[in-house]
Amino acid sequence: MTDIHELQQVIWLDTPKGLALAKFMVDRGIDSDLEWVTIINETGEIWSFDNSDVKVCKNLTLNRRCEWNQNASATEPKARAVRAGTGEG
Repeated sequence: MTDIHELQQVIWLDTPKGLALAKFMVDRGIDSDLEWVTIINETGEIWSFDNSDVKVCKNLTLNRRCEWNQNASATEPKARAVRAGTGEG
């Protein structure tokens, strides 16, 4: 059974395509990753990504101060380099 959840809160995700706003979450059951339907910040394109392909962005308002790349690969998340949607580092 597939459940589609419309997200009411703002959730910014670091995706393979860059910073994106999550709009829907699709749950296809226990045998599948969650799927995030997102709007890419720079292009306005709509893409979906598996749960294993995205990370939630740092958010000081919510006291989310984690450094995501501590235990991950040596590459820095793309979202950290984007300042207030300007695309500048």
